[in-house]
Amino acid sequence: MLTRTTALFALIAAPSLALAVPALPGDYDPRISLAPLVDAVQPAVVSIEVSGVQQVQSQLPPEFRRFFGAPQGMRPFQGEGSGFVISEDGLVLTNHHVIGDASEITVIFNEGERVTAQLIGSDESLDVALLQLPQDRDWPYVAMGSSEEARVGDRVLAVGNPLGLGLTVTTGILSGKGRHSNMSAFQDFLQTDAAINPGNSGGPLFTLDGRVVGMNTAIIQGANTVGFAVPADAIQGVVEDLQTDGRVRRGFLGVGLQELTPQMRNTWSVPGDGGVVISYIQQGLPGDVAGLAAGDVVLRVDDVEMEDVRTFMQAVGTNRAGDEIDLDIWREGRQRKVTARLVERGQPVAEAPPSRQKPSANSQSATAALGLQTVVLPSSIAAERGLDSGLLVESVRANSAAAGNLEAGDVILQINRRAVDTVDTAEAILRRSSGAVTLLIMRGEEQRFVVLSRR
Repeated sequence: MLTRTTALFALIAAPSLALAVPALPGDYDPRISLAPLVDAVQPAVVSIEVSGVQQVQSQLPPEFRRFFGAPQGMRPFQGEGSGFVISEDGLVLTNHHVIGDASEITVIFNEGERVTAQLIGSDESLDVALLQLPQDRDWPYVAMGSSEEARVGDRVLAVGNPLGLGLTVTTGILSGKGRHSNMSAFQDFLQTDAAINPGNSGGPLFTLDGRVVGMNTAIIQGANTVGFAVPADAIQGVVEDLQTDGRVRRGFLGVGLQELTPQMRNTWSVPGDGGVVISYIQQGLPGDVAGLAAGDVVLRVDDVEMEDVRTFMQAVGTNRAGDEIDLDIWREGRQRKVTARLVERGQPVAEAPPSRQKPSANSQSATAALGLQTVVLPSSIAAERGLDSGLLVESVRANSAAAGNLEAGDVILQINRRAVDTVDTAEAILRRSSGAVTLLIMRGEEQRFVVLSRR
């Protein structure tokens, strides 16, 4: 059985059931029985069995492997999950994590018929996979519904093959919408209290009129009545991409992000309640080409208010490579509008411009008033971190403005949005400014802004 865990969420893998030419139940009284609904949809809900080979990684330290013969290389695997047919010509939806690296996929209908299916494409970030059955007949199928129109409190029906028990139906309500998880940065999830267990992954979540409102995907560990489903609207938004390209070419801006703190908002006089800070720009990518800069505060993307980093990720990621987005940003006391044309991740759109920063050999101590002892970034560290220049923090004085905000090993890239390549440059910037000081630093692989109050 395929099972994976991400943070609090455990992905659930196993079979599902089937339906007929838009399988809708007709008139019935759900207060008496849900059997008419089950009878209508079950022909199109299927179980899915997968097999293939996968890479085996030893968990032992290298020095012990030769003693214990830890397995290496490839080994066969099998798994199972659920799915549902969504078209007369045999398109089947399931979870990406059910399919994984499978080389053979078998769809099993409730009556026992076994059919080999081909993988058309999948989107790991949304955990959706699209399969194709042989197109030699008309297949029973279910209709997709609207997760946007669904309301918390609506009754729902989950169908699947939990724990290998065979066709199983559970019912409950839609417990919540817009649930966050680290399974996807691009989509929130539906929550339901209809019992879901390992084996339900990829199976449909129906409204009482027989339409699919979501795809059962995850549970909170140890709580089978706190389940999560990919919303139907999100699924329908990627099906065409999967049919055309076999994948989803999500738009990519090429910027780093951090949350806007109250201190930053006050220091930079950012209007409103929302906003997300751009902490770095990848050269040659859309954000750079559009003229965005580290320190810009994004207020809106295509008229969507930016509440936090997740909101930004969703606003950008729901677009496709080639789409244009408009960003309202706050920069140095003024609001501006920037338009960027997105690309697919890993594909630059312009040559990175040569650096305008000049290295310096000046190793004089930096401004002691902030509690910092700095030197020009050594070339070896600059090369290792992919930087042109900066100031390396050697030490931070206790009970100073920098204490608790910076630490030895941090690299200062900017002061008050001005690049620093020498200690003299840093001191000149600080002499020309008053009040709080904004630093752009690199710690490890991450760039972020830090605001220091002068003492």
